[in-house]
Amino acid sequence: MENTLKIVLVGIIFLIAENTFCQSDKAFCRATNHSNFKKVERIFSRQVKKKNKGYVYQDSGWGIATTFYTNYEYLVNWLKKQDCVEDAIWNKSQAKAAIYPSYSIIGARFKTNKGIVEKCFMINEGTIGQMNVLGWRIKIAKPKKKLVYRKIFDCEKFIEQQQNSKYLQ
Repeated sequence: MENTLKIVLVGIIFLIAENTFCQSDKAFCRATNHSNFKKVERIFSRQVKKKNKGYVYQDSGWGIATTFYTNYEYLVNWLKKQDCVEDAIWNKSQAKAAIYPSYSIIGARFKTNKGIVEKCFMINEGTIGQMNVLGWRIKIAKPKKKLVYRKIFDCEKFIEQQQNSKYLQ
């Protein structure tokens, strides 16, 4: 009798937990449908925080390097998995300035009740550990190699530009 009760309780807890973890996908599409991109931004930034650690490897000639390729692929695939996202891509083949911290952009085409909207998410690839206070740069921490979500902005035809890039063909 006690074992049966334990099994039933574990089953109920599992079902409640499973339903709770699925809420972010439903909330993401609900917010997208109502064009509430502040909420979309919050949910997406949580996904970036989940996958913010890069892959560290020994580079020939340069020493230790960090790559975030798999993190971006995860984020793009997470966006594509949503019912309210028509397409998503990141700018992996685009030439960028060699500054630290670098950044990448993930573009997505959302289905809203007002039509199709294309938005981009900017993500930094590292932190400098400094804070700007009235023009003074105060060092408060060590620089870290991790992904940091920055902002969302409108970007018309970003996906088409990336798909037509000469490096992807």
